[in-house]
Amino acid sequence: MVAAAPKEGALRPAVAVSMFALIVVGLAVIVLLADKVVLYGYVPLDKSPDVLRENARDIIRRVGVVAPVTDDTHAFEQDRGPLDYIAETDTRAQRWQGLKDGQPAVVVYWYRQSPGYLGGFDLFRDGWTNPPPIVSGMAGVKLDTRGRLLEFYTVPPQVDPVPSSEFRVSSSEQASSSKSQVSSSKLAELETRNSKLETTAAPNWSPLFAAAGLDISNLKPTTSQWAPLYINDTRAAWDGVYPEQPQIPIRIEAAAYRGKPVHFKIVNPWDKPERQEPTGLSGQLQASFTLILVVFVLVLIGSVVLAIRNLRLGRGDRKGALRLAIFVFIFTQLSRISTAHHTPTSDEIGTILNGVQDSLFAAAFFWVVYLAIEPFVRRRSPHRIISCHVC
Repeated sequence: MVAAAPKEGALRPAVAVSMFALIVVGLAVIVLLADKVVLYGYVPLDKSPDVLRENARDIIRRVGVVAPVTDDTHAFEQDRGPLDYIAETDTRAQRWQGLKDGQPAVVVYWYRQSPGYLGGFDLFRDGWTNPPPIVSGMAGVKLDTRGRLLEFYTVPPQVDPVPSSEFRVSSSEQASSSKSQVSSSKLAELETRNSKLETTAAPNWSPLFAAAGLDISNLKPTTSQWAPLYINDTRAAWDGVYPEQPQIPIRIEAAAYRGKPVHFKIVNPWDKPERQEPTGLSGQLQASFTLILVVFVLVLIGSVVLAIRNLRLGRGDRKGALRLAIFVFIFTQLSRISTAHHTPTSDEIGTILNGVQDSLFAAAFFWVVYLAIEPFVRRRSPHRIISCHVC
């Protein structure tokens, strides 16, 4: 029996106590140095997610978004762009101290709201773009951890909020237009009606700049270069620097539709036009992921072969493998349930099914691996698979 196996590798009390003391000292050192070597030691985290969420909602209201809110979601994400930029452009020993001001933002809080439910189309993508922001009235905000605005968008209405009598074109006019037989007076009348769709009110950018903590008088107007995703009739841009990091240049891009802002973004030197440039992995990362994939497939195939062989020979702890598989299934399923965004729609069925299939795969993988290696470990080192020795 495994429990009756001879004891091997037992430590003398003095050695055990010394190793335990070393572990305690190591943990103490980690705690003392954590603020100097980990990201959260530099990034200000004085605002809770609830405070940032309410701040995001307030910005959306002040900009003028009036669509009802049926569902919302929010999360934190890390942006490595500032870290790489600072490492390349600043050689000072204290260069990371600037992160304590929250600018540039290394940890970003994002918030989305929608007049409909935010059912995910792709469970492996982040919620900022999943589901795609294509429903009129959807709005999103990115903030730094101090609550300052980094990015804003709202999806404009699909139908212009203009009385139909101002731009309705009769069927006879449409027919004659299609045949290129409309007189010049009719064309002028149509152009006049269409011009009524265009707003004469200038967009009010002040709520956005105030939310971003920027003084527009300190910025230099320039030509807009970054095209927003949504329809717009007014675009503007400014060049400047971060107030608390004047050595980092920034660009502010904004757009409006019918006098209401629909886009605002602080463009940093490290930002890339992701819709224009492919965001493929670098050669090193691609090689690393390829290696990991190859190793995983080899382990899986090898485990299946060994597990089948052990089962045919009557080896292996099947009950132990089953207990492990059940534990992995329950743990994975609870993890997926707790992290998924749930909605009372048909999308919830897909969320549940995806969670079940992931849990089943994880449970089956560990079941196979356990049956593949357990007989070998039990035969060579039985003391490593029991919780205690019988003295």
